[in-house]
Formats: sequence, C-alpha cells, structure tokens
Amino acid sequence: MTFYSVLSSGSIVKWDPVQPLVPTRAAQISLPDHEPPNLRDAPVVGVIDGGLLPGRYEGSTAWIEQPLVPDRWAARDHGTRVASLIVEVERWGNGLQVPATPCRVGVVQAVAAPGSLWPFNPHRFLRHVASAMANHPDTRVWNVSANLEEACDEVDVSPLAHALAQIARRFDNTLVISAGNRDGSDKCRISPPADCEAGIVVTGRMHDRRGRVAGACPECRTGLGPDNMLKPDLSWFSNHNLPDGSVLVGTSYAAPLVSRLAAHTWRHLKEPNADLVKAILIGAGDLGAFHHELGFGSPVGHAAPWESPPGSVVLAWKAQLKAGSYYYWRDIALPATMVDRGCLVGRLRLTAILAPEVTLTGSGNYFASRIQTGLQFENHKHVWGRLIGSLPVETAEGLARAEDAKWQPTRCYEGRFVHPDDRTRKDGLMSARLGGRRLRVYARTFERDVFARESLVAARDRDHEVAFVLTMEDPNGDARTFDSFVQAMGTRVQSAVIDQDVLVGGETNL
Repeated sequence: MTFYSVLSSGSIVKWDPVQPLVPTRAAQISLPDHEPPNLRDAPVVGVIDGGLLPGRYEGSTAWIEQPLVPDRWAARDHGTRVASLIVEVERWGNGLQVPATPCRVGVVQAVAAPGSLWPFNPHRFLRHVASAMANHPDTRVWNVSANLEEACDEVDVSPLAHALAQIARRFDNTLVISAGNRDGSDKCRISPPADCEAGIVVTGRMHDRRGRVAGACPECRTGLGPDNMLKPDLSWFSNHNLPDGSVLVGTSYAAPLVSRLAAHTWRHLKEPNADLVKAILIGAGDLGAFHHELGFGSPVGHAAPWESPPGSVVLAWKAQLKAGSYYYWRDIALPATMVDRGCLVGRLRLTAILAPEVTLTGSGNYFASRIQTGLQFENHKHVWGRLIGSLPVETAEGLARAEDAKWQPTRCYEGRFVHPDDRTRKDGLMSARLGGRRLRVYARTFERDVFARESLVAARDRDHEVAFVLTMEDPNGDARTFDSFVQAMGTRVQSAVIDQDVLVGGETNL
C-alpha cells in the first residue's frame, strides 16, 4: 500500500498551523534587529510550514521548493517565525538556556494561513512532502509546526500521521512535529499528525527565572496518543519573548529547538539513522521516565548530546534482530568511578527505538511488533540479573501494558543506584552488589497478528531494526569516568558506535 492510498480510509477536512497564529503584515513581525549569523556550512532543517517572507533570512536559506500554497494564502509570517528560531533562537535575547546549534533552512511552503480559502488536500500535501525529501536527500531533519485542530483519536492512528511515518521511514529522515495547542475544550491530547510513530513529537514547557526548563506549558497539548502511544517524545521552551515585548506561545515554537539540535546530531554521528538520532535525543532528556505532559523531558543533559558529558559514558549502536531470538551485547565495562565498596553507584539509562511493523486497520493494535530489552549485571553470587529494563516476558499482558507500555516502540529505562549503607539514600534509589565489573544488554523482538498479515516464514526471516543508546554516569561527575571506560574496552569501541561480538541464540556473530 502506498502512502497516497492510505488516506482513503479517513477523512481530513482542515489543516491549520497550530494556534495561536494570527496573520500579520510583514512589517509587524518583530525579529532580532542585528544581522543574522553567517551559516554557510551549517546543517539544514527542512521547514514544512507557511513559507518565508523575503528579506532577513534569504542568506540563511539553503533551498526553496516550488510552493504548494500560493503566497496570498500561505502562513508566511508563521513560517518566518519558525525559521527564525531555527536560525538564531539564541540571539533573541530571551535569556533561555538553549545550545548554540544554528541551522540553515529549506523552505516547503505547504501550510495555509488560518481563515484562508485555500483547501487542505492531504494527497497533494503528502506528495509535496515526499517530493521535497526526494529533491533534497542531504536534508535529514524536517520540521512540521502545524496540526489539525482536533485531538487525536483515543484508539486509531490518523491516516495523515501514518502516511507521514511511511514517508519519513522511506527516506530515513527525522521528522520533528509539534504536539498542537489546546483549544479550550477538555480534550487536550495531541493533535494529528503528532500521532506519527516515526516522528519526534514535541510539546511545550515553561522556563524559570534563570532560563532553565520548568513545568508543562498550560497552552500546549499533551499525551497520550492513540492506543496509549507514548507521545509526546520531548518538550522544550514554548514561550518566547519578541523584541517588541510581545510573546509567542505554542508548540510551534518548541519543535524548532529540537529540530536544530537533531540536525547537528545527524552531522556529528559517523553512521546515523533517524532512529539513532531520536534515541540519542530521548536519552539526553532530563526526566528519568515518560511523563504524559512532558514526554521524556528536554534534551538538556549536555549541550552536545552526541558527546559523553563529563562524568559519563554514552554508547550508541544499531542492530538488526530476528523475532524470537535472544541477543546479547556482552562485556560492557562498568567505569571504576561507578563502583563503591563492591556496589554499583550512579545512574544508568537505556534507550531503544524499534522501527515497528504497523497495521492501519481501524481497530487498534497499530504496532504489530515490539522489543523487550534491558541491562543486566553479575551479582555477588555470580548470577546475571536485571538492573533496568522491560518486565519479564511472562508478565500478565494487562500489567505489562499498564506498567511497561510493552507494545510501544520507544523503550527508555533509568535507574539510580547508591551503596546500601548510604545514609543519604532517598526513595526511588536502588542498590546492587556486584560480582564483577561487566554489564550486558539483552534484547528480543516479537510480532503479533502474523497470520492476518503474512506467512510465518516471512515473519521469521524479517530483520527488525533497533537503535540503542546506553548512558552510564558516575554520582560525582568524575572526569576519569570516560577514560577508565575506554581503557577497559580497548579497541571494541569507537566514537559514537559500539562494535563488539553479539551472542545470538548461543552462536557468536559479528
């Protein structure tokens, strides 16, 4: 089934940039008054929005697609504001703590202004997006700060989101989508196409007096997605002061912050793909678990999430898994700074993103494949046990869905560990007595409803692509953590990639 035909199963009537979005004349758009930065070699974010007003950002524009929506009907003021955040949000004078990751923009003028007479045609919109991605293969991150007006369905994924996921995965691009803004009704769930499984969905977040991230933005939509989909993925600043004293509020203005960081992450990784970039950004989130209002938080753990912050080690790798087989990544050295009197101390976080099999049947169960994964250690009795990760496979289905969201393709587990004799121990912290200084990651994939979709043989032969990110952080920010790990691992690791033997079903493969 092509990404054009899937829309026949649903009806989409209207497409609007997220609110509040009031069309204004060009002269009324307040932007920084100093010259924009020189971004000749900066990465590019494709901006699928209302286009770009002439003038200030022409020098920061990498390319412009032929418009889908004519200038007279397009939300060009909104598109210009989104582009401005991508190019120079750190120069707005907001005092917000955002990393300096400026990007150029590519312009896809495909969103009409509110109240315009230009009708939204989903088939034409999707063809236009796919054509833009085909025309610009070097642009790996695409920002969509626009949503339908209504909340997503509680069970079924929207045809628009499904089609966008197919397009993004076809080109292996990162799609960053705003969660949408609340409309005053009781339904505050995310708005399509924010129910796109392949996308990084971003909602809004407030800031404190020091410009640091704070609580959820009351104007922005929150999770969950259809069938308890773990959306939004991330959250970031959604309130931005303009030089004229006015304030922009909305998820439209949170998504570009993630887009520009994603574009720089793509550039810095040796062998990136869309899911690995997504896993790295989620792994850098400041929340230890998923929160329906904030996702996994904001990627503020380090200004450069593709690097290991001081006192920590970040491992990233990709794998292809056959359904049903056990996979192990063994002999992951535990940094010496994370061992105290034979016990594990510090923070561990494992993030895994599965490229799922999906079925748009209109009856739920959108995800037809899942991953079970976790991080294990050898205890003082020399028995391997779970540190963090999925619930055991024998866990009752209802419990596993409620407590572990077992059918969701994004898995993120975190544990904080202290010595059992630590008198400052707080609730939520764990202890683990070690029998060795080696850890291992395990993973296993499963499929359901196979006979309704295809043959069992085809399912067994299929490779399931998974991206993994493991973060190990000592409790004191010790600068020796990274070096001690690299020395222990030797030639088995290289920058941004882990390369070691993988044990599959009792056999060792490279």
